[in-house]
Amino acid sequence: CCFNIQLKQLVTKSQFTSHTLYTSHTSHTSHSMLMALRKGAVVATSLMSKNNLQLAVPLILMRSCASTLTSCNLLPSKLQLNWTTGSSSTFSFMWLRDHCPQSMHKTSRQRMLKTVDIPWNIKPTSVSFTSDELVVEWEHGDGCFDHSTHRSVFSLDWLHSNQYGFHPNLESEKNCQHVNALLEQVEFVSPITWKGQGFDIAKYSVKELFPHKDVFRSLLRDGVVHLTDMPTNRDDIRHILQQFGLLRRTFYADDVWDLKPVDPDDVNDTAMTTIMLPPHTDCTYHQEPPGLQLFSCLQNKSTGGRSWFVDGRAIYNRLKEVSPEAARFFRTTPLEFQCIEDNIYIKATGTVFTVDDSDNLTMFRYNNDDRAPLAGMPSDTVDAFYYHLPALTEVMMSDELGKRIKIEENEMIVVDNHRCLHAREAFAGVREFVGAYIDMDHFHSQCRLYGVELKR
Repeated sequence: CCFNIQLKQLVTKSQFTSHTLYTSHTSHTSHSMLMALRKGAVVATSLMSKNNLQLAVPLILMRSCASTLTSCNLLPSKLQLNWTTGSSSTFSFMWLRDHCPQSMHKTSRQRMLKTVDIPWNIKPTSVSFTSDELVVEWEHGDGCFDHSTHRSVFSLDWLHSNQYGFHPNLESEKNCQHVNALLEQVEFVSPITWKGQGFDIAKYSVKELFPHKDVFRSLLRDGVVHLTDMPTNRDDIRHILQQFGLLRRTFYADDVWDLKPVDPDDVNDTAMTTIMLPPHTDCTYHQEPPGLQLFSCLQNKSTGGRSWFVDGRAIYNRLKEVSPEAARFFRTTPLEFQCIEDNIYIKATGTVFTVDDSDNLTMFRYNNDDRAPLAGMPSDTVDAFYYHLPALTEVMMSDELGKRIKIEENEMIVVDNHRCLHAREAFAGVREFVGAYIDMDHFHSQCRLYGVELKR
């Protein structure tokens, strides 16, 4: 009953203020929303109309305490909390003092205590708990505190959410639902390696509740998602783009850029021509390439011009099969990429394949058009690059791995630029898109707000 009352109040509030809209004109959480989240709130979604678009608005719901204790035990250097669920959590005294809510700035929620000033042998003088809080009284801390004693009051929900000693990704499947420190349960999504043949890009209409968890889940899982019924007005398109995160400013545009053929004398990127573009990732010349690339089609009356996409995970796996030496070379040898324009000279270095400890791809970085001269490399490394490049190129261009589609008017493709390569067939006629970049940090922030997170 209380839940429904709070939801009704918040929905009413959202009709008059932007405080509960995560991606409004600034596309980031308002201060009041962030504070509510940090105080143990959870996110729900409600419909909000903007220029005839139905957008899912994250709303804050203050919840009652769901985590309660039966008892707690003082150990030599730790505190054991025994939950009514039958499980136990152990927190060191150092950790508890370091995370004392009363030692956080009241509005920024940043730590105001110097961790190194906490005595290693710190101990509480008393511990008690209520139905929703844990209270710890501390002894004088050898001058590290302003007062001779200090009281820490923790939310039991917060402690339960932040227990340590295990990693949610390493637990059994039943623990894949992990309670986030700020939000409700977060579903960990495992990426699935796909090949073009037999693979269908997940498709969603923005006329329905948008965005919703399925969109973010599909993008985390596959690295690409297909949206239909996109608006034609540029401001409405921008608002849809912002649902995926804060739009990145580049030297191409402040946020939304145009993609169509231009006069040959005005070309500053081969994307602005009609030629074929082989599979590549964008902005390889940045130290941190954009995480997402979004293409919304305004017109497509062209002959040819199909887009195609390739999963970088599939490329890496296939190259390891056909040429382990080439896979090793491009995993271990940094290459330099560059962008040179009027008043612009950007360079960055990185390997084609970045992998985790389990040899799973975490980033693909390659665009042959933007590769810089191999200056400064040892002669045998330059020779090895040219020797191994054909194997990499053949796998990237493989018909078996690539998925080709024609993006129609009022449709949009969203691509994980750290994983999924995109390409374009040569074309003739009218073909016009608008698009944007979003940093991966901002996209993953949105995912967490909607209850999903990439399993690494």
